[in-house]
Amino acid sequence: MSNKTLATIAIGFAVGVFLESYAKFGFVFAGFFVLLAVALFFVGQISGEREGPTFYGSNILIPLFFVGLALGVGRMALSEPRQFPLEGFLEKKVTIEGMIVEEPDARENSQMLKVQSESVVLPGTSQKISTAILVKTDSYLELAYGDKIKATGLLKAPKNFETSSGGEFDYSSYLAKDGIFYILEKASVSKLSAGNGSFIKANLFALKHKFTEKIGKLVPEPEASLLGGLVVGGKQSLGKVWMDRFQRAGVMHIVVLSGYNITIIAESVTKFFGLVFSKIFSRLLGAISIIFFAIMTGGSATVIRATIMALLVILARSTGRQYGVTRALIIAGVLMVLQN
Repeated sequence: MSNKTLATIAIGFAVGVFLESYAKFGFVFAGFFVLLAVALFFVGQISGEREGPTFYGSNILIPLFFVGLALGVGRMALSEPRQFPLEGFLEKKVTIEGMIVEEPDARENSQMLKVQSESVVLPGTSQKISTAILVKTDSYLELAYGDKIKATGLLKAPKNFETSSGGEFDYSSYLAKDGIFYILEKASVSKLSAGNGSFIKANLFALKHKFTEKIGKLVPEPEASLLGGLVVGGKQSLGKVWMDRFQRAGVMHIVVLSGYNITIIAESVTKFFGLVFSKIFSRLLGAISIIFFAIMTGGSATVIRATIMALLVILARSTGRQYGVTRALIIAGVLMVLQN
């Protein structure tokens, strides 16, 4: 597939996602765009002057754009929520039981827990409801991924807020991308049990926690939090003062984990195991290691993008193919939007 063909499909896909997020075409229009693509293809084949097959010629680019458009519209329509099971409980004090499904996000004065609820309790009633809820609670509580908890607080819907620059942050959509449509404010939390999540994920988070603990013992704050964020994507808060300083200096990007870390991991592991094993096996171990590293660091957008591109590098080397950074970036972008 040529770069022009790949770019055409990718652009159509991105435009389809964008249009569906505002216009709400639905699956009917996705089907219409597919039919339109087929019609345009045959019209181009009949009317175009050609000496041979032109499937990858200019006649196919417009139909491929509409195919990508249909995929984007269909993917976005598929992601739209169909049910809001807790709408009747909003602005009420409720108790939920569920499991923490992501690493707790520690802030300066609080921590955020993504909880998959199992049941919701109101005075006089209890219902088994499974939905993702963002629980805001005290920072001193020692909680971890895989803990089953009971949390009591005021249930609210996410609301957009004004940023320091005067713009509006679409907080509701930001949480919706992770399937979160409810927030439990000022929650009192008690742990019911531990070790209920994925064995691999739990141990990767535990390894990162031990690493950041060691950093905290050897390096003072705020350097320890900065180092934890740079190396393993630690979510310790630098505090508002230091965050504002980084923002004013225009170097906020160095606080978070970047693709450079993934490149170091991939190259280091591949070269280390290459001293003992064959190239194919060492590259396989390198691919597995960066996948585990991406999971351990929490899988931010920059890490996922870098992981996909690094895996494509390993695939290209293993198959003797040439690696094109632009093509890899397009593939990574499409796969990320396709997944979420």
